[in-house]
Amino acid sequence: MSTDNAAITSAPAPWACRATVYSAVFWVSASQASSPSFNEAAYAPLEKDAPFATDSGKPEGGLATVMLVRYKDTPVGSYDEMMLLPGKFGFEVDSNGRRVKKSKLRITRIYVSQRNTTWNGRTNGSADCKVYPLAEPSETPVFQTRFQPMRYVPAMPMSTRAYGWLGIDLEIAQPPLPAGPSEATEAMLAAAREHGDAKSELAGTDKWCSSTPYQYSSATKLGWMDLRQADGGNFIPGAGRWAMAIKMTDTDLRLGESTWWDPPRSKL
Repeated sequence: MSTDNAAITSAPAPWACRATVYSAVFWVSASQASSPSFNEAAYAPLEKDAPFATDSGKPEGGLATVMLVRYKDTPVGSYDEMMLLPGKFGFEVDSNGRRVKKSKLRITRIYVSQRNTTWNGRTNGSADCKVYPLAEPSETPVFQTRFQPMRYVPAMPMSTRAYGWLGIDLEIAQPPLPAGPSEATEAMLAAAREHGDAKSELAGTDKWCSSTPYQYSSATKLGWMDLRQADGGNFIPGAGRWAMAIKMTDTDLRLGESTWWDPPRSKL
């Protein structure tokens, strides 16, 4: 992995990016979302044992997504990303002195290939980014998949705005993040220190935030994604091996400014 972006530099939203995007869509039932095995798969250890997972709302299941993104052009350079949105989560917000229940999508895992993106993702939108590969390598990949395009189906234009026309809400709401020690490789940390950067990329936040990403590609392919993992199981317990998927080539991907708010304090 390149150490060119090991040093952390602030790159506030909005971001206008170009990328190739693979997205697999599958269904998580309410019973799957409430099982202990769901938490093990959905969260990385840092967030799993923190209020991010334990006190920030109930997983409800529903339409879920695994997304793989190869960014070619961003404010912090090129990098790769893998993220999991395992359905909607119920949570509460303060409204006129009372608690109001809401339900939104949530990102519970993200892995990216540079420290700079990890820090900016966490501070710009409470996205629980981790740098990968970790300082302690593993023979088992964190995630593996294969995209198989549908035969005889041509590439077509597609925008995430189409989901809104179908009544699907793509707004993402993220709880406050815990801070953690760096998980970067020693080579990346050494490169960062050469630029006077000694802080951990695993920054924490103290507020909730929400945003709605935008994606458009003039050449989108429909297909299937194999979610079978190296250990023989599926990435999300109970999910099927094959999921409907799309590949969006040369995607216009925009990450807007997040809306931030304090955790609820009212007792009603």
